Amino acid sequence: DVDELIRDCDQNLSSIPGVTSYFCGQHGDFGRPTVDSDYDVGFYVGFDRDEAYRAYLEHPNHVRIVDKWKPRWKWIRIYDVVDDTP
Repeated sequence: DVDELIRDCDQNLSSIPGVTSYFCGQHGDFGRPTVDSDYDVGFYVGFDRDEAYRAYLEHPNHVRIVDKWKPRWKWIRIYDVVDDTP
């Protein structure tokens, strides 16, 4: 289901208003034992304002993706990271 998940994310999430950077892709195995490899798909979305992030969470495209894929996830790990660099 990896290709379908990536395609759904690419088509529905990258264009949500307020998204300033976006990436969704498969785990790359480069033989480094210290790198977390316990996942199939990595996903990153960047915003320049907290308000844009909050709006993204409630956007119909985001809600639709979560509703579709949540029953198929074995687990999910989410990190909210703040970058204060200019």
